Amino acid sequence: MLRLVKNLSCILLTGAAAVSANAFSLLGPFDTWQANTVGYNFNLDTPVVGSSGDVGGPMNLGEEYRLNSPYVVYGFDPTFVEFFGQKGVDAVEAAVKILNDLPPVGEMSEDLSEFPLDTRRHNYQAGALQIRDLKSWTLSMLLESIGLAAPERYIYTLRNRVVINNVPIYTTFKRNFDPITLLPSSYVNGTLYTFNIFQTYFAPAPYDAWEAVEVTVDPLAPSVTSVAAYAGVLNGSTDSRAGAVLYNPGIFYTGLTRDDVGGIRYLLRSSNYNVETLPVNSTIAVGAGGGGTSTSGGLPWLPATGTSSGGAAGGGVGAGAAGGGGAVGAAVPVNAALRGGVNKLNFVRVDFNSGLGQTFTNNVVYSDEYLTNGVTRKQLVQISQTQPDILFSAADLGVNGTGNPILFSRVLNFQNNSAINTGAGGAGLAGPGSITAPVQIIYSKVGPFSQHFGDGPEQLGQAGLVWGSFDASTNAPVIFPSEITVQELERIVLQRSGGSQWQVAQP
Repeated sequence: MLRLVKNLSCILLTGAAAVSANAFSLLGPFDTWQANTVGYNFNLDTPVVGSSGDVGGPMNLGEEYRLNSPYVVYGFDPTFVEFFGQKGVDAVEAAVKILNDLPPVGEMSEDLSEFPLDTRRHNYQAGALQIRDLKSWTLSMLLESIGLAAPERYIYTLRNRVVINNVPIYTTFKRNFDPITLLPSSYVNGTLYTFNIFQTYFAPAPYDAWEAVEVTVDPLAPSVTSVAAYAGVLNGSTDSRAGAVLYNPGIFYTGLTRDDVGGIRYLLRSSNYNVETLPVNSTIAVGAGGGGTSTSGGLPWLPATGTSSGGAAGGGVGAGAAGGGGAVGAAVPVNAALRGGVNKLNFVRVDFNSGLGQTFTNNVVYSDEYLTNGVTRKQLVQISQTQPDILFSAADLGVNGTGNPILFSRVLNFQNNSAINTGAGGAGLAGPGSITAPVQIIYSKVGPFSQHFGDGPEQLGQAGLVWGSFDASTNAPVIFPSEITVQELERIVLQRSGGSQWQVAQP
């Protein structure tokens, strides 16, 4: 009997150890049922361009949206450079580097234990001065641009709300998936959540809305830890304790969490096959059949006037059949085909100055793999670009309902490929699909501001949030625009009695 008890204990312990406590959520265009009344498509602000609220809704497995080129071209509009300067560019580059430093997803460990569960840190001087970290917000919005939603918001989410005899009836499901088993999960980065359904917004300002609001089972557990949630939670409601920390000035991220990487792995893994079309303006690379050597020295780039010569099988970027002469470049590529994930995204910066009326022309060359009749085939594809895939800019985005400047906005474009994946009968499905260029990430260029409630002198104003860049060192935070010094911002903040006017949606 004792041996039986010990054996059962070992089995139970082994089973407990095998339970994964992680999950990710996928982002795509709002499905027809994802309405304000059940917690979707919130945009409490009305920015000049794009959305400062929700840019999409949570997708089911198999309905994901992703980038299908391994090279992502990004650039800075003159408006960004003029306001943020080189140090602003450096902050964005730091966010991009975190993504570029990720290994190919096929080389990651099964349990992703090499990635931490929580990467948040706090700079207290930046917090006291109401500064938000440009790098951290950029990193979160870049995760949106590659197809990830906020997992802590969509662990539990509503499908519908029906009222019968004054009794509301809800259908609740999960849109949060374990990166190992791909089963629906109640965990994010090791924290277990439950939920509570209640009304979170009241019309007319601006919705009547109900949500399944996530709450940690253990009140002491870290809450809302994923980087994807930083921008993705936005106007939705979540654990109020987490919301107070998440949007506190001075917070910053040192890198991606385990579940952020789990979502990236799901999207990019080579075994995740969807029927996809090539990016717009794709052709067979000049002078290449499936191989070829480029004049760019083997880099994934060709200048606008670049040429390439035929090469042996496997030459150039990626491997393929032997390339012919230049005439082969006129060949039409295989467009719609069954493709796996690209395994790794490489973000590459290009110079882009539309403000000077310059014509932007850039060619990206990569080896495209697709499956036909059970056989993997390759073609060397060239994308002729007239704009970057992701463009960073700055603008006065207007003000929200309480008069505060809108601090950022995003524009994402989704292409639904359900019809070519499942035939005409699948045209009404939510996905799968592609995220297409251009993605725009726009930051407010208003600079430091204050808000007054009623008439009165300067010192009665309440200081608002300002963009900056900082880390865990003792170095003074950088404040944007760069003409503003820490001393000047301290004068602005300390002479005014209030704090930040950022309001987190709370029940």
